[in-house]
Amino acid sequence: MPLQRLLVACVVTLSGLLLASPHAQQAPEVTVSGMKTDPGLAVTLWAAEPQLSNPTNMAIDERGRVWVAEGVNYRRQLRNQPDIRPAGDRILILEDTDNDGRADKVTIFADHLNIPTSLTFANGGVIVTQTPDILFLKDTDGDGKADVRQVLSTG
Repeated sequence: MPLQRLLVACVVTLSGLLLASPHAQQAPEVTVSGMKTDPGLAVTLWAAEPQLSNPTNMAIDERGRVWVAEGVNYRRQLRNQPDIRPAGDRILILEDTDNDGRADKVTIFADHLNIPTSLTFANGGVIVTQTPDILFLKDTDGDGKADVRQVLSTG
């Protein structure tokens, strides 16, 4: 998939997910189908719940995978709701392995995070901001999961 098409798809997907939260009245497919584009352009749904929930940030790596920071517990924490996920918020890697234009593989890169708000690639890993830390996460054995977790700054 060309990078420009992927970028557009990701932005639209995140918009669709935000509009299609559990409190909204439209499913992501309905949101996407109602979007207007210029001639020659099309909007397709690349990923949606339950693959991910409450995306707060994303980045695309050199392999075309979409890394998404999930703030799943954010609103639950604000409302003191009892259904907070024990594993906490997380970073996901979404991939389209069969080139059909939809994410079909989701890997949990890191969990037990606290409202991750940004991520960027650096030094073979990912720098993630989360309350109250800035973390460096890295996969050293190639399984797609962070096995290095270093606090770069806190407070």
